[in-house]
Amino acid sequence: MLEKIRHTLLKWAGRSTEKTEAADDAPPLPDAPPEGGSGPADPRENWKREALDNFESWLADLPDTPPAASDTEVEACDLYTLLSEFSALRQEIRMQNREQHRTMGALEALSADIRAAVRDVDGMRGGALQAIQAVEGLSRELRASVEEMRRQVAEAVRREAEKQTVRPFLDIRDALIRGRQASRDIAGKRGFFRKPPREMESVIEGYDMALRRFDRALFAVGIHPVNAAGKPFDPATMRAVETCRRPDMEKGQVAVETLCGFVRGGEVIRTAEVIVNE
Repeated sequence: MLEKIRHTLLKWAGRSTEKTEAADDAPPLPDAPPEGGSGPADPRENWKREALDNFESWLADLPDTPPAASDTEVEACDLYTLLSEFSALRQEIRMQNREQHRTMGALEALSADIRAAVRDVDGMRGGALQAIQAVEGLSRELRASVEEMRRQVAEAVRREAEKQTVRPFLDIRDALIRGRQASRDIAGKRGFFRKPPREMESVIEGYDMALRRFDRALFAVGIHPVNAAGKPFDPATMRAVETCRRPDMEKGQVAVETLCGFVRGGEVIRTAEVIVNE
């Protein structure tokens, strides 16, 4: 077997030399020895023979029996199979590239959706903050309104309590006025055999003093009498209980105030009862 391989290689080397010389189509080298003579050998022949010697030594060193691993058949691979494998590999790479591009496109679309969702969330967050601020503003206004209502209710309760407290004292004032008027009537009655009581002037002065103190106490809480006599009739503060005809007064003018009325600011504490000229 080794001899056959060596013979084949020598034959290949000789044929290769002939082809090389024919292809070069050049005259022999000047230093080439004549046929059968001695002289320096062709360098192109030297490396071939050296390669053959080395290969022959390598073959001689091989064992006579092949290793166990050589029992397995090695799959033959020709140029067509290699090109087919490369074509299949290139097709698979193309498919993987297309799939990768498709995946990248899906990831970009997903990223765009996420960014849009983030913007929507930011917008919702801004709307929520505005809503919270609006609710807080309404809450503050509501608290202020509640406090104002409480204040107004407390003020109304206080005013009503004052009215209910003051009204009995107004009746006392009316009694003082009637007593003073009666004292004046008694003091004004004179006759030949009848003289007014000696202490009547002092009684009248006492009534006047009591009424002045009473009115000062009413003024202290903002309550004032209407004093309707001689004024035009005002239905907001007066109530006509009777009419009269007096030529010295204009029509609709109050002739007599039978019951004194009282007001506090724009609020009527008690309506005055009057007689109106018609």
